[in-house]
Amino acid sequence: MIQTLITDMSIIKENFFNKVENITIIDPLETLRAIKQIKALPQGPIEIYDYTLSLKHRSREIIKVSDHINMTGNNPLIGNQKELPKQFVDISNLYNSESGVTTTCLGKDFNQNKQSYQYPSAYLCYIAIIVRALERKNIHAFLINMKDEKRND
Repeated sequence: MIQTLITDMSIIKENFFNKVENITIIDPLETLRAIKQIKALPQGPIEIYDYTLSLKHRSREIIKVSDHINMTGNNPLIGNQKELPKQFVDISNLYNSESGVTTTCLGKDFNQNKQSYQYPSAYLCYIAIIVRALERKNIHAFLINMKDEKRND
């Protein structure tokens, strides 16, 4: 059973999913709570969704991610190592996709800097890093193109 993790409640409100089962809203800024939520999930594939702004895609189009660049200035694992199975986490080949895009995670600066990157996201990388730190391996990530709308951060 696929577990779906989303970064913002508005993703559910916008009806991007046919059903709302197995969807967990993760507040990427509440790392300890996120760790507990993800630990409680049953084993199996995980899909992570965040917003993007891309002029190359239709509004509301879902775009597959194969890698990320963390430009947030933070690492969600720092200070939370005691909650994790290992001290060092290898995040190479994090996502189960080679055919997706590379997103640039901007964190709190998403709205301010989204125009400067081809596939910006806010906090997708935080959640993906935590998921991998908890030794989950079957991770898929997606961006929802919100070309015509403004995300509130």
